Amino acid sequence: MGTKNQYCRRAWKTDCVGEKILVILDFDGVLVDPMPRLYAIHKDLFEEYGATPLDYEEYRDLKRKPVKESEFVTPLLGENTEEYLQRRLELIETQEYLSQDKLFDFSIDCLKRLKEKHTIVLWTARSNKKELHKEIEEKQIADFFDQVIVSEEKEEKLDVIPGFDPSNSIIVGDTEVEVRIAQEHKIKCIAVNSGMRRKAVLEMLKPDYLVENLKEAIDQGLL
Repeated sequence: MGTKNQYCRRAWKTDCVGEKILVILDFDGVLVDPMPRLYAIHKDLFEEYGATPLDYEEYRDLKRKPVKESEFVTPLLGENTEEYLQRRLELIETQEYLSQDKLFDFSIDCLKRLKEKHTIVLWTARSNKKELHKEIEEKQIADFFDQVIVSEEKEEKLDVIPGFDPSNSIIVGDTEVEVRIAQEHKIKCIAVNSGMRRKAVLEMLKPDYLVENLKEAIDQGLL
């Protein structure tokens, strides 16, 4: 069940029955699980260097703590670390590895439910915009979004979103980036435990609500 953070700044405007709001969704960790892609790169590169990769669960746990990749790779790869990190950046948004991103089982149903009531904006950080648009088309979810905003780094100013109104908008994200930006703009934030940060990390960020995933947020009436 969703937990209302004790630091919640205001009552949810979505308590008003029938009100249409602007729902700003992150992509990785909210709609898709990026961990298989990230781990595949780690595993493939380690094997190229003749090193033993971490097992999947250990890798996932380190990323969600979060521990920087350079910190846990350096003791294992030594002088090859810098090259590994560079090659990782080159591969991370290639079609070969993006194809390993998987929609969560609940994602399409959640998007259908949200689309019936609200305006949906996909707001994500990617360096390769073309591949992101291709990915959402191939996953057959592009039509759910009223707008897709992609940047190399997430925009600090949310007023780039048409119709953005802090009093009538909600961000759903899985990392400190979304929570911090929501707090800076004084808008509501739902943090989900399905992505790149574990629950203990998200709790320390003091989002308005912390839930397991997007489905739970909708089921609990937060959206």
